[in-house]
Amino acid sequence: VNVEAATPMNDAVLTEGCAPGSITVSIPPQQADATVQLAFGGAGIQGTDLEGLRSEVLLPAGTTSISFPLNAAGDDLVEGSEALWVVATWNTACGSIFKDSVLLTLRDYVPLEIFSPDIYLGCNTDLVRLEATATGGSGNVTFTWPDGTQGAYIMVPGLVTATYEVQATDECPQTATISVLVESGCSLNIPNVITPNGDGKNDAWVIGGLYGTKHSVTVFNRWGQVVFESTNYNNNWRAVGIPDGTYFYEVLSERTDEPATGTLTVLGNGHR
Repeated sequence: VNVEAATPMNDAVLTEGCAPGSITVSIPPQQADATVQLAFGGAGIQGTDLEGLRSEVLLPAGTTSISFPLNAAGDDLVEGSEALWVVATWNTACGSIFKDSVLLTLRDYVPLEIFSPDIYLGCNTDLVRLEATATGGSGNVTFTWPDGTQGAYIMVPGLVTATYEVQATDECPQTATISVLVESGCSLNIPNVITPNGDGKNDAWVIGGLYGTKHSVTVFNRWGQVVFESTNYNNNWRAVGIPDGTYFYEVLSERTDEPATGTLTVLGNGHR
């Protein structure tokens, strides 16, 4: 008689609460039905760790092997690694006795945890690398990012604030998920006063947070007439040719859902 054990990762280890293994009992072909007795021993059979224990298996005439599942149930107890012996005994019709055994290890499942730090930037990074790590779990861990990319890291835009969800899956299989924030630091910062008097201080209307985005900038006078407009604005408008006063602006950026609007005061335009 021969008894063999198969486990999900082919390492003779059953992890509690994970995919089951199997036991296979084999004998030479027989002309009559044959019964093989089974016995289980070791610390692993204590309590409710195992599901699928059998005291015997019946092999119909002509059948040379039979398999059945063996499941290590999750009991949430900290038990460490426990030995499990499976012993097969075959009493043949001729009165001969054959035995074989196999050793397995039962192991607690350590919960899978995933880690990936949030990223805070200064609106100066085109691409940023997000990297995930995991602890616990069973076997190899696979990371999956929102676009379907699999791997421990992914490159994402650094000039757009966004949240990315990454999932870790082990061979149990169990999953863990975490959300990762990329804060671009590119929120719009729109001055409401410029003093284009040629002194080199605050001469141009410099809007923070436009770099690297698709955007448009429009400035109106009090009658709604456009005095300046630009797409892909380069922060170089100095209000040339318009008098001092209060104007109104609208800034559209792909980083914001709504247009930014407000007033812009031009002072000292006649002193350059």
